[in-house]
Amino acid sequence: MGFLGPGYAIVSINYRLSGEALWPVHIHDCKAAVRWLRAHAAEYHLDPDKIAAWGSSAGGHLAAMLGTSGDVQTLEDLSLGNPGQSSRVQAVIDIIWLMIVHLIGERNRKGTPGSYYGVKDY
Repeated sequence: MGFLGPGYAIVSINYRLSGEALWPVHIHDCKAAVRWLRAHAAEYHLDPDKIAAWGSSAGGHLAAMLGTSGDVQTLEDLSLGNPGQSSRVQAVIDIIWLMIVHLIGERNRKGTPGSYYGVKDY
């Protein structure tokens, strides 16, 4: 919790991977972590109204899901704990490595750059 001095705290969470369980357990785990943080905010001197999610690659996808799904009940598994808490986040930092997609297309030399993203060549 070294960032608490300037007003920031960083929490790293784990979520079940696809080899362990099927969708949507991944977002269930992330939402459960946010609810846990809110439930324990006072204990760790956190502001429960200022929670952000950061992730890259699959974690970026899940961070974006946290940011856009709010309290969507079909993406909640309240049996994972703290059902009285919200799983909403107030900010998202989503790192998506689009350059990698571009480099794959360049390596394969198939079609125009737009075709790397599903745009048909005419």
